[in-house]
Amino acid sequence: MALCLRCCLLLLVLAPGWHLFSAEGDRISTHFANERMGSVSGLIGTVLDLDILPDASSLEGPGLWLTLHEAPIGAALQAMAHASDRWWWFEAAAWRYHLIARDAGMGAGTLSVRSYSSSMRNRHDLEVVVRQIMTPWLGRSGSGLASIPWTGQWTATLPPPGHEQLTQVLAALEQGQLMVPSPRPLRDIPSFAEADQHHNLPPVRSRRWAQVMIDQAQALQVSLSVSPSVAALPLAERAIELQVHSVAAFARHLRQQGFTAEWVDGVLCVDLAAIARRAHPLLSRRLIVLPIPQLTASHDGALISAGLQRATASIGWHEPERVCIFVANPDRLMIAVEENAVSMILDALDHFERHGRWRTSHE
Repeated sequence: MALCLRCCLLLLVLAPGWHLFSAEGDRISTHFANERMGSVSGLIGTVLDLDILPDASSLEGPGLWLTLHEAPIGAALQAMAHASDRWWWFEAAAWRYHLIARDAGMGAGTLSVRSYSSSMRNRHDLEVVVRQIMTPWLGRSGSGLASIPWTGQWTATLPPPGHEQLTQVLAALEQGQLMVPSPRPLRDIPSFAEADQHHNLPPVRSRRWAQVMIDQAQALQVSLSVSPSVAALPLAERAIELQVHSVAAFARHLRQQGFTAEWVDGVLCVDLAAIARRAHPLLSRRLIVLPIPQLTASHDGALISAGLQRATASIGWHEPERVCIFVANPDRLMIAVEENAVSMILDALDHFERHGRWRTSHE
């Protein structure tokens, strides 16, 4: 007699190394201590009814340390990706979530050839611009991009997400008008994390920092994800003891111990380095068009682009998905960056316009 799905799941989570979970609607509560990616993604995908496909290297990598408390899909993906040093993206055509290394690119999906018409005729300079913005999509074998400048025709061989991006790029170039998306902050601290809610909790002890963090987060009923670098810390000579009575105090204590602890998508992510939102940068990348005729009247447009990149170097312009390029006639900057970088760019450009120089690190 076939077992029902709920019974099968219960058997799965009671197997050695697994932990009981609870699920309500599209949220999940569970935890994993040094579990392999295949087990983690398999359970979370089954419970939340998601198709999650980790890359081969993460399946063979070290165990993951994370705990989820009433976590929605976005929080679960952030926790898994942070704990495995991966980036997630959604392949709409297959309705599948991927966990990949940053430099792997979002090249999944069948390549197809499409033609595009535009009113941008006799613009021999634009193919270089479009290619630079589309670089993340053009690295896959078989992909390509070409234009016929005198007719304004474009032809591209790309996966579905690439075609969607190219449509946006051509539209932005054709319109040439101011286009600035609303910025989205990277840090999203849950309201309960700022409240000084006291709990009568016993201390947690372990020689392993990752275990202490997971146990304390479970006791406080919050979602937490431990980076591979923190999980790999050597065992302490003596047991580490931690006793805090609020979520806010927990985060403060971790920072006082030298860890980076930030809330991202409702998950307290812990690392030894800076914390990132783990949706692949191409998912949150936005096109910005900034007309600058008032600046090019007295400054070279290419030098303005170079100066802006130097003034906002912390954005990481060396990454292929981040682009800042000057386009003439009409004079404008075409920029492709994540949402959380928009404010920094606008502030830097405003400073240059008002003072005639770029802001220094001392200002």
